[in-house]
Amino acid sequence: MKRRFFSVILVLSLIISTLALTSSADELDSPRFEGTLRTSSRGIEMIQDLEGYIPEPKWDVSQNSIGYGCSTTYAKKYGFSEEFLTKEESHQLMLFVLDEMEPFLDTFLSTHNIVVNQYQYDALMSLTYNLGKSWISASSR
Repeated sequence: MKRRFFSVILVLSLIISTLALTSSADELDSPRFEGTLRTSSRGIEMIQDLEGYIPEPKWDVSQNSIGYGCSTTYAKKYGFSEEFLTKEESHQLMLFVLDEMEPFLDTFLSTHNIVVNQYQYDALMSLTYNLGKSWISASSR
């Protein structure tokens, strides 16, 4: 009987804490996707923390990466060095890449009538930044 009582109390506590976190997150991140969300500064910081700063090109699975995990192809495309990037240049390159990727994510969300909060949008942009735009195409899913 004691186990059942404690189990019920534990489950209720988890439900209440989850509801409290969900409602507070919704209040903080109240903007819903309407085709106007962009990667927030917190999202950019998260991606930079996850990717790490690499000043010189390094082979990463299938490409040479530089800066904050950008392909050297992007560096060349946007007029940055493919040999060395400062943190400031890496940040700027990352912003160019995010600007290029956001419309693809926006179209995907709009097409599938998916509603997201800012933190969800940032998480999806992190995924897109890491995997590339190809995950969005039907052939990749």
